[in-house]
Amino acid sequence: MILTIWRFAHNRGTWDPEYWWTQPYGNISLDGRFFSFTSSWDGQVGTTPSGDPRTDVWIVKLD
Repeated sequence: MILTIWRFAHNRGTWDPEYWWTQPYGNISLDGRFFSFTSSWDGQVGTTPSGDPRTDVWIVKLD
């Protein structure tokens, strides 16, 4: 059996168990054209005004 693995994006997420939203999650669009994922990008997107780590949504167009 041959298994093909596709790497859509690298999330560089840093997970902190105190903040559940820092866990990276990814989804492929229903038409298969886009891949969206959440990531703190190793903490580089900063923090909220209250000091909590931020996590943004990133979208990759699949060609």
